[in-house]
Amino acid sequence: MKPSSPATVRSMAAALHLSPSAVSLALRNSPKISAATRERVMEEALRQGYDGHPLIASWMRRVRGSRETSGLPVVAYVTGYEQEHHDRIAHLRLLFRGVRERAEELGLPLLRFHGAGRSMSWEELNRQLEAGGVSGVLLAPFEEHAPMELPWDRYSLVAIGRSADRPPMHTVLDQGMEAALVLLEHLREEGLSRIGFVNDTEHTERFSHSGMAAFLCWQQRLPKAGRVPVLWAHPNVASEQSRLRAWAEKHCLEAVISHRNLVEFPSAHPVECLRFGLSLGQFNFRERRGTLSPDFEMGRAALETLAGQIHRHETGLPGDPVEVGIPVRTVLSPGPPERYLPEETPRQRTPQKSPVTLREIAAEMKISPATVSLALRDDPRVAARTRDRVRACARRLGHAHNPLLDAWALRYHETHRHRGLRIAHVHGVGEAKASRHPRFAELENEITHRAEALMATVERFPIQEGRGPGAGRVLDIIRARGIDAVIWGPFPPGTEPPPEEACRDLVMVGIGESSATAPLDRVVLSRYLSLRNLLRELAKRGFRRPGLAGFGPGEQPDVLGWVPAFLQEQEPRSPRNRVPWLPLRAPDAAAAKTWVGRHRPDVLLTPWPRLARALAPLECVLIEDSLLDPPAPPPALRYPAAPLGAAAVNLLISRRDLNLSGLPRDPARILHSAHCVWEKGGNRLP
Repeated sequence: MKPSSPATVRSMAAALHLSPSAVSLALRNSPKISAATRERVMEEALRQGYDGHPLIASWMRRVRGSRETSGLPVVAYVTGYEQEHHDRIAHLRLLFRGVRERAEELGLPLLRFHGAGRSMSWEELNRQLEAGGVSGVLLAPFEEHAPMELPWDRYSLVAIGRSADRPPMHTVLDQGMEAALVLLEHLREEGLSRIGFVNDTEHTERFSHSGMAAFLCWQQRLPKAGRVPVLWAHPNVASEQSRLRAWAEKHCLEAVISHRNLVEFPSAHPVECLRFGLSLGQFNFRERRGTLSPDFEMGRAALETLAGQIHRHETGLPGDPVEVGIPVRTVLSPGPPERYLPEETPRQRTPQKSPVTLREIAAEMKISPATVSLALRDDPRVAARTRDRVRACARRLGHAHNPLLDAWALRYHETHRHRGLRIAHVHGVGEAKASRHPRFAELENEITHRAEALMATVERFPIQEGRGPGAGRVLDIIRARGIDAVIWGPFPPGTEPPPEEACRDLVMVGIGESSATAPLDRVVLSRYLSLRNLLRELAKRGFRRPGLAGFGPGEQPDVLGWVPAFLQEQEPRSPRNRVPWLPLRAPDAAAAKTWVGRHRPDVLLTPWPRLARALAPLECVLIEDSLLDPPAPPPALRYPAAPLGAAAVNLLISRRDLNLSGLPRDPARILHSAHCVWEKGGNRLP
């Protein structure tokens, strides 16, 4: 069925017997229009499904203001640091450099706002955002917690880090836990077995204690006699030096990991000090090992995430906020700092300040601008020889093609930018197995619904190991059908990733943690984030002694995530108030009853309904760990199949709009949290 034409300002004006300008003012909540008329216009907009677009709004504001327009939305970089202080901090300089370079590559105007909530009030900031025609706001790190007061519904929003007291929104973070595990494993391979971790008392929850979570989980593999307790201290305070010395000598430490600088570590014997989560410019590369925060890459990823939201007209606070995880570099062999610097030149050419237009190319070649536009889009209606000549002329004049401007132009001419797009969904779940798993059906249905909302269609290509064509052949078939957008996954563990050559000219995103999706930007369930959120909610409900039973000790902790989050929550408690993790490979009711009798948890978290029934009437929350788990009765932490499906389509559309084909150099992970259904009616935790 052919999709209906989108509602316009003129169609609403005709239905309400108003002028288009009055409708436009009412949609912008202008006081020039009476409140009653504004309400009528809003109701009609909802009835017709009007989908106003910030790209057009930004363009029109600039046309009305100066008559000089790039046709693109304006992005604001907002931070609570004053500019002088901001530019002195190494990781903030690199962060902004990543934002700035990616904005230049995409041709997006970028404004900087410093001192938000301090030297600049939130009211003044909002006035300046409106005056600048800002469509998207990037909330950079803030020096301290401070409540933010912005009209969130006006802007597309992305935050970097957890450094501000702000409402929930999409956030870009580094994946520090995985990097810490790599570092610890490397030290073990070198023969270092006595390793300690100093957790800084100044590092609050905004840093998520991911290094400590990794350390606690890694120690579960060691015998109890070989485990070293975490030391909570402030290493730079002189009074703490005696505690550091006593702790190191008591446990005969060979290496210590800390957020802080421990060059003058007070110990009677040599101790190697490693830095966790430090930034370029704060790291002695010739003497020190550790993990390096990907500040530059986080800035680029934050800008790309914001551009994708603007494209999809996603404004305001999201109902399901996600975390975008960026891989952290592990420094295993010290060397000069230049070795770790990002490339100075961006991967794509930066547009000039005065971009070359299609009209200038057309005048140079003495052809029409429409022909130039078609040729640059490789339209077959233009002869191949003419297309080559146009592209050569565009390169010579320095024309910077911008996919965001194309998207705006298509929408401006009342043609949906993704109409007719075909998406291939390739997965490794056989048809028989898929029909038995409601979560997988939820995933497929949401992929279809989200694609249809963008006027795209989905074609499915199941791959079964040992049956039918392999991954490379399936991608060849997809390419032969004229499809260039692929959702890859989920796949069973151990599945081989797609061949790099077969992915070169395709835009691909993955679903799940399988090795088949490892080289791609992908959406995944964050077990670590899910359990942290659940434990907070349980604390609000009055549970003070949660216990975790399940998830055997031989499983990969960096993928598992449940155990690090649980151990992190238990660590600040006194030893007598901790409930130790009960590792089980099967629902052993006898072992669980003994454990419950000894430690007295008031709520049990487990993946096994059978174990929950055996321990009744103890309150239990069931954990769905996999997309193919059977549905767990409430209360349960449920796998977020539908949000993952929608996020996969959104990520794919963003990557395609930005012309990001092939395998990424540093694959990002879009981390979704599972939601807890507490009652049979399906209500989530508040």
